[in-house]
Amino acid sequence: MTSRRTITALALFALIAAGPVMAEEVGDLEKSLKSKWMKYKSMTADMKLEGTMPQGAGKMEGTGTIEYLRQGDKPLSRVEMKNTVSYGAGDQAMKMEQNMTMIVDGEYAYTIMDGMGQKMAMKMDIDPKMTSDPGLMFSELRKEHDLAIKPDEEVSGRATHVVEATAKEGTSPQFTKIVVYFDKETGFLLKNVSQDATGEMTQTMTYSNIKIDPKIDPARFVFKAPEGVTVLDQTTK
Repeated sequence: MTSRRTITALALFALIAAGPVMAEEVGDLEKSLKSKWMKYKSMTADMKLEGTMPQGAGKMEGTGTIEYLRQGDKPLSRVEMKNTVSYGAGDQAMKMEQNMTMIVDGEYAYTIMDGMGQKMAMKMDIDPKMTSDPGLMFSELRKEHDLAIKPDEEVSGRATHVVEATAKEGTSPQFTKIVVYFDKETGFLLKNVSQDATGEMTQTMTYSNIKIDPKIDPARFVFKAPEGVTVLDQTTK
């Protein structure tokens, strides 16, 4: 008869052995998604943002569009969003509306925000997670998170691979848990769910009405500063 100690030892061995296999599976999925993604040059989609802020401070909602174009080895993108931030409830309820345009031109990322009668613009380094490149997304997430494959799900009528990123011990990223959903057919990101350590701050971005390889004018990804607005340079390079 197998002893309880033997069963425990076998179970522990199985858990240890499973670790490298899972890491290997994540690596295989990353390569597969990157290979599929490289077959396509462009994508457009509608976007929906839903989120909450810490300690019940308010909620965020937004709708907009994303355009993506790969030009040579440079991923270009343009996001246009109309966001609403709601604070309080009842007679104390307040709403702030803001229009945002974000352009990635292959060298830098530019953001224009227009709200409450003010307009501002910023120039930033490109966040790898903004490029639509699944390989860059995986690399960026690995810096502070452990990755694991979760059961497949459907997003916007399309089958997706699901990867969960959980903050590594000793790190303190803004979001301690991130779940990303990649289209099985094309490798494009279709959904991103983020949550902080308290579970109070959440953010969900969902893509729908996806169009693959549409014609997009490259001029859409050229940044022009709004008249009379000084661009705040926040680049580190």
